[in-house]
Amino acid sequence: MNNEFNILLRIHLKKFKETPKIKTPKWLYPLAIEKVYAKEISKLMKEYINKRMLIFEPELKKMIQKNKSLYKNDAFEEDFRKIKKELEDAIIAFFGAGLLFTSDLSRIIESTCDKILVFSLEQWKRQTEAVLGDPYNSMPPDWIDIRKLWIENNYENIKGLAKDYNSKFMKIIETGIIAGWLFPDFLEEINILNGKFIGKRSAFIARNQTGHLVDRIISNYALGVGNDEYIWQTALDERVRGNPFGKYPKAIPSHWVMEGKICKWSDSSVYSNDGKTWIKRTGIMPKVPPGYEENCRCTAGLYWGNFIGG
Repeated sequence: MNNEFNILLRIHLKKFKETPKIKTPKWLYPLAIEKVYAKEISKLMKEYINKRMLIFEPELKKMIQKNKSLYKNDAFEEDFRKIKKELEDAIIAFFGAGLLFTSDLSRIIESTCDKILVFSLEQWKRQTEAVLGDPYNSMPPDWIDIRKLWIENNYENIKGLAKDYNSKFMKIIETGIIAGWLFPDFLEEINILNGKFIGKRSAFIARNQTGHLVDRIISNYALGVGNDEYIWQTALDERVRGNPFGKYPKAIPSHWVMEGKICKWSDSSVYSNDGKTWIKRTGIMPKVPPGYEENCRCTAGLYWGNFIGG
């Protein structure tokens, strides 16, 4: 892609007496895709949790009754071991021992990955139209490997979410039995736990993994044509870290201060205001590209000034 792109660039630049100044369009973040993905993960987790509750509710009631008659916490060690084993088996039964490319989970992850690719192709064409005069339609370099790794990572992340749920669920059971809780007490704590995993935790995975994939696609596109520089672009809303008028005004590192800064893929310790003078990033600035940090929705708009010699 590098040679073809550069040939097209040289042909385009011959049309101008002077090297043109390129106005970089914003590389948009696929927020709608992220939200749908979060709902899909949430739906899966809800199904997993509901199945567990159907199985364990009768067992829990028996344990509560047993607790009333025995008053010995060590009498439940065998019950606890049994529940832990059943929870471990439930993970394999629901998610499989490994990634099966015919499972519902696999289809959700693959579909999301491909939607992000299609969205990113449109962003790439907008970027390249600004510098070539016409959109350059190409796949990200190493896409097959990127896709495979992202799918595998997401499978492990979602499966890990269920494992974490099991661990916290087991903690509630153990704590409640020792404390002599009644069934409504267990139900209250379990419902709080369920809400976290069906809501915030599912949304976190979707946002985090979407950001990682977008960043990988952008950087591979840029480096694939030999362009090492980009413009840091935030979502410009109240959720941007460090926004003085937003939800996280004191967040460090601050992504807000990076808005519009020219950066390098090869050196995340520097930035520039003009593309010529490079300055060391301060202590409140992130030391990684957009999308690397957890929950980051920032993107990289390609900076073409030095690439075309402008």
